[in-house]
Amino acid sequence: METVLGDHARAGAVFMRSWKIREENKDMGIADIETTLATHRDALGELGAKVKFDCGTEGVIVVDGTARPATLSRDDAETDCTIIAPSETLRQVLAGDLNGTVAVMTGKLRLKGSTTVAMKLTSLLG
Repeated sequence: METVLGDHARAGAVFMRSWKIREENKDMGIADIETTLATHRDALGELGAKVKFDCGTEGVIVVDGTARPATLSRDDAETDCTIIAPSETLRQVLAGDLNGTVAVMTGKLRLKGSTTVAMKLTSLLG
């Protein structure tokens, strides 16, 4: 009986460590996106609109492109355009490894709200 309980305890500890690593990696993903966007604050200030990057359970980043330079926040808010995708997909788009239009057409990325704002965002970050 002690061996069975010991095995369950070890398995539980391994699960908790792997869960913690996954949670840390999720935050790293959205933190990378936030860092990338922060380097473009001046350009994003030309957007004239608010955009939300929604990474689901990983969180959101709201860019207020009505401010100059643009401001970034992790607090959810109403925006003109919402871009919904896992952080990995957003990182690929922001890095230029994945075309944003292709990501939308293949369902890797979804848009809500103004597509005009999304197109302007693409031209500002491109």
